[in-house]
Amino acid sequence: MRGDYLDTLGFRRLNDFSPYPALSTLLGGFRRPISRSRIASLFGVSQVSPPDVGWHVDEPPTTLLRINICIESDADYALEYQDGPAIPIAAGECLVVNTDVQHRVAVRHPSISTRSHLVIGVLPWLDYDADQDAWRLNDFYGRIHPYDMVREGLIHAGL
Repeated sequence: MRGDYLDTLGFRRLNDFSPYPALSTLLGGFRRPISRSRIASLFGVSQVSPPDVGWHVDEPPTTLLRINICIESDADYALEYQDGPAIPIAAGECLVVNTDVQHRVAVRHPSISTRSHLVIGVLPWLDYDADQDAWRLNDFYGRIHPYDMVREGLIHAGL
């Protein structure tokens, strides 16, 4: 729906994060537009995830590339891809999530800890023209895969 959280192209301006200099520096280092982003937390006293719960697919990385930066976690939590190994992520680590295949965050052991991630959505193939309030395809469109853009430092030099 236009204007709600799922309206990826509706997120055209970043909030003012100047009271948080480290976050401002991190976000300022992105070389592509940032869109639908959030802090995602699972709070303590979680039970083990049932095998059939939480699986989902999001938009493909060519539409919105999802960067996860772990703020706090422990080995009780992991990213899982269907039919793949569990991937625990430690505080300070960063990964690109393949969102167009079945995936979930799972609790692997009963836990009293909290898992918090900064989930940053990046638009790899679009540029925003603030004067026109319009999006346009950029020079990377169809030429370089978003995962390769990450590897080459075209999304963020420090990731």
